[in-house]
Amino acid sequence: MEVEAAPVQPSTVVECGAPGAVSLADTSIRAVQLSTGRRLWSAPIRSGHAVAIAQVGDCTTVLTNHGTMTNICRGGHADSRQPGGAGAEP
Repeated sequence: MEVEAAPVQPSTVVECGAPGAVSLADTSIRAVQLSTGRRLWSAPIRSGHAVAIAQVGDCTTVLTNHGTMTNICRGGHADSRQPGGAGAEP
């Protein structure tokens, strides 16, 4: 079995993505197809560096070292907010 290798920064956060894909985040977030290494989509992270990411339905949620949480949805919509700020749910 042949294994594909791709260079990533040691600080890159990795999360399971869609079937057969992985999400990688640092100062941007991108989905990469595991079998080919092809980038499926990418988006910049507007504030800081990713410290955690999670798949939530069709969106990827990114928490940054600046305390900003951004939801990036497949349609290109991004929604940023401060955790615990106005409008946040308990």
